[in-house]
Amino acid sequence: MARFVPAGSCIRKTRSMTLITSLLFIMSIANAATGQTPGRTVVRVEEDWVALIAGPDSSISSPQIINFISPIQSTEGIFGLVQLNHRGAPDFRSGGLQIQAWMGESIIGYVEDYKDAVLRRSSDNLRYTVAMEKTATGIKFQVLNGRSRTWGLFAQTPLTVTLSVNEPSLEEYSPEFSVANTNVNLGAHRVDMLYLTTMRKWYSDGEIVTDTTDRVIHRYRLNVEDVPLATYEENPDEYNTGITE
Repeated sequence: MARFVPAGSCIRKTRSMTLITSLLFIMSIANAATGQTPGRTVVRVEEDWVALIAGPDSSISSPQIINFISPIQSTEGIFGLVQLNHRGAPDFRSGGLQIQAWMGESIIGYVEDYKDAVLRRSSDNLRYTVAMEKTATGIKFQVLNGRSRTWGLFAQTPLTVTLSVNEPSLEEYSPEFSVANTNVNLGAHRVDMLYLTTMRKWYSDGEIVTDTTDRVIHRYRLNVEDVPLATYEENPDEYNTGITE
């Protein structure tokens, strides 16, 4: 026997299915626009840095470089700190490099490379990778794949320090935070250029997304008089580098 269905219920059911289909379509467009796949998360980030060092001064451990990286784009919460050509924990020491994990104003842990010499060779093309990875219980920060004329190959086994945190996530990471906070904090005139050359994101589904945009954060110009006046007036900060030693 045929089952009688009121006409109104068919209309409501059709409208509901249409609404669900429309919502799914909108969600698919949104995911496509952001490059996100539902359920996919960022599990690791790597930043490749280059420092072109003209002439270091080994007598005062200059230049000194600091890198910042954070899963939340803040130095008031969780962040990693890398110190090059100096080490700040537990006390200041010249030379070498160190990676630290911080929670706000408190340092949680630190690790340093066994190569602790002061940078001394000119025309150094110093390269290194700063990484951040989600673990089951927290976030680990790393320095790896380094090379320089003074230290040779360094951090070939990653220097790693881990910070425990509830519900670790890298979804808010941005390379712009790293670029905005990384700097040459001593001897800026000894560094011709410091820049982020490549950024990689690992996702939980195995995909790796690579961004090869050069993000220059420091460029030193010795002879401002060689720069066209109009260019100088438009970008004075680029050509006025403070001497910090």
